[in-house]
Amino acid sequence: MIEMFVPGRPLPQKRPKVYRRGNFIQAVDPSKKDKEAWLKLAKTCAKMEVLDGPLAVTLVFHMPIPKSLKRKIELGMVHCKKPDIDNLIKFTLDALTGVLFFDDSLVAELIAKKIYSERPGTEVHVMKK
Repeated sequence: MIEMFVPGRPLPQKRPKVYRRGNFIQAVDPSKKDKEAWLKLAKTCAKMEVLDGPLAVTLVFHMPIPKSLKRKIELGMVHCKKPDIDNLIKFTLDALTGVLFFDDSLVAELIAKKIYSERPGTEVHVMKK
């Protein structure tokens, strides 16, 4: 089992930008630089080993508490605002592909949640099935 916590605000996957240049269409991933920076930080948080076979992944996104809601929100409360959880999952799995596991298609079981926390970050647990 691999466990790690990557500090910093959880990032969502951005929509691809599509450009037309003459008769050619080019798609660019605007999240590429974010993924590289996030992965660099993740590598310092845990020893990475590439896993193969069916995997069970648990992701906990610790979202920062807005200053306007500091008094109303308790730690561990569910976060129900943007960014969407599916975009957070996509960004995290894409960033870890080729580093923690060979392909994100190996993920057979996925549990994810967003909670408010004083220490924003992404908690990742990967286990072989």
